[in-house]
Amino acid sequence: SALRGFDDELDKWGALFGESLGRIMISVSPDNTEKIESLFANVSYTRIGIVNDSNKLTISDKSLLILSASIDELRTAWKGTLDGGAPNGS
Repeated sequence: SALRGFDDELDKWGALFGESLGRIMISVSPDNTEKIESLFANVSYTRIGIVNDSNKLTISDKSLLILSASIDELRTAWKGTLDGGAPNGS
């Protein structure tokens, strides 16, 4: 998906992983897209991608590929850090 609407002050990784206040991410089925867009009519929002059955996460900024990895690769990387999210390493 395209990385659009990010703050020009941030680099691409900062835009993806920054922790500034006021950001939320939601996933919406195609059937509900118009409803959600109507609800957010007076709120600044950016559609950042679509969910499909490719089993990959691909992030790009226009024609520049930033990240492309399989869900399995991402899961393995996540499990290899911070004890895979287990509290207190257990």
